[in-house]
Amino acid sequence: MGWGDPAELGEANRSTEVSRIGQDKIEQVDLWGDRVAAMTSVFSQNLQSLPASLPSEENIRIELQEGIPVIKTSDQTRERINILLNKSKGIGLSEAEEQELKRHEALEQYFGLLNQFAKNSGALSQRFRKLADQWKQETKGISSTTQLAMHPAYQQIIGMGQDVVPLLMKELEAKSGRWFWALKSITGEDPVPPEQRGRTREMTEAWLAWGREQGYRW
Repeated sequence: MGWGDPAELGEANRSTEVSRIGQDKIEQVDLWGDRVAAMTSVFSQNLQSLPASLPSEENIRIELQEGIPVIKTSDQTRERINILLNKSKGIGLSEAEEQELKRHEALEQYFGLLNQFAKNSGALSQRFRKLADQWKQETKGISSTTQLAMHPAYQQIIGMGQDVVPLLMKELEAKSGRWFWALKSITGEDPVPPEQRGRTREMTEAWLAWGREQGYRW
């Protein structure tokens, strides 16, 4: 049975915030979702350059905390920041040193934002995985499109909104589950041509192509 049209949920909004940090020392980063875009815009004005006194590859270190990579300033950078802070309390900083300290502080703020985003993404992925596994387990043997899509776990996934679109794309690519209804409900889009409806392979390819065109990464 083919997947029918879900109820109209209104226009879905998606924004992409691309931040350029540190005069080509940090690559452009795509972050999906209005909430994240709004958060990153607060910091994008502060990070026009990295402190010139330190090589960029020595500025950071990455640790795993509960399976999530966390970005931190390196011990060398932290030592330099402490030197500047102590000097500011004593004889004071030169103009160049004040600018350097500001750049360090802005970079630490940005790391904090990225780390929070990573933690939120990890929690989002875990919740999605739990709901998806529950849905698959509790709908075994069910062929009705309506019953599958109306299952509480499936509906909760739809309620998670735009942030789960890359996770749904990954599921589609792995040929795991029927997610066309959820994708159409969340995005308000339907890239499947009428003549391909009901053909799972063609529908999957159409959605994956659409996701890549929209800039989603999974």
